[in-house]
Amino acid sequence: MQEIDPKALAGEIKAIVATEGKQRTRLINIVRKVQHSYGQVSDLMIDLISEALEIERIEVEGVISFYHFLSKEKLGRHQIYLNNSAVSEMMGFEEVAQAFKEAAGIDFGETTTDGLISLRKTSCIGMSDQEPAASDWRPPTRERPKRGAGAREAGTSGCHGCGVCSRAAPRDGWAPWPRVVCVAMQEHRG
Repeated sequence: MQEIDPKALAGEIKAIVATEGKQRTRLINIVRKVQHSYGQVSDLMIDLISEALEIERIEVEGVISFYHFLSKEKLGRHQIYLNNSAVSEMMGFEEVAQAFKEAAGIDFGETTTDGLISLRKTSCIGMSDQEPAASDWRPPTRERPKRGAGAREAGTSGCHGCGVCSRAAPRDGWAPWPRVVCVAMQEHRG
């Protein structure tokens, strides 16, 4: 893993803060941009954000600890979250979780050695009507890989290459995760 130069990092974080008008009210956007750029918001990054915004460190720390999709630990470029709510459990969570683990070659809470994918469980991703649902930390959309009779008629499994859809998509024919999840899994598999 490549070391980050603290002086360069300070400059990059100041630039991110500047894109948000150096406004404290834009803290969540700033933290999300840092997370997206570095795959984490480390202790040093928290200090640099608080310095750039001239706010207390605890304010930045509070945002990161409150939102499940933010992490002080280094995560993969694609952070795939699978909803493990009670509804998800009833609708096939275990089967879908196993398919993701097999396709990525890791367990939940781990990151692939190539740094592309982290598998994580979460209690909600805002897709309760489509359980079990997964997201790549992006807003969910209705763009879903098709599975089932319609996909077979089209001569395809409907999967975009993830290896999960064809085994674990629900019976209604649509995988409850955005296409980007499939693309991430396909990229990892090379």
